[in-house]
Amino acid sequence: MELEGGGSERSDARRHLLHDEPALTEAFRWASPPGQAFVAAMVVVPAIAHLVEFTVHWWAGTPVLATSIAASVALSALSTLFNLFAMRQGVLVVTVPARSLWDDVRRLPLLYVRFAIEMPVAAGRGLVKWLRRHRD
Repeated sequence: MELEGGGSERSDARRHLLHDEPALTEAFRWASPPGQAFVAAMVVVPAIAHLVEFTVHWWAGTPVLATSIAASVALSALSTLFNLFAMRQGVLVVTVPARSLWDDVRRLPLLYVRFAIEMPVAAGRGLVKWLRRHRD
């Protein structure tokens, strides 16, 4: 992997920390259309994890399994949606150009606020668009 700039010891060390291949959620970062990418990331990524989780808990005889898995799926979908939202803003990414973890952490509070405001608005717009296409 090549990065622009000099070959200082620090940039050489950073070069080894950055990845050419994105994490699974990050792979959806620039997928288009964004709404479908968000839904795919919210379904595909958690589904893999929850299939394993369900199997382990079922095998172990966890009481109230359906409720616990439903709560876990909801939390995973919400956190995946936030991660994808943040990655579209250039935060929490591992591919070049990645910022330092500290830079990402400093940007998180504002992203939480933006997410809480923008996601319901985007969901509402998507619902209106879907209803217009599917009305009788």
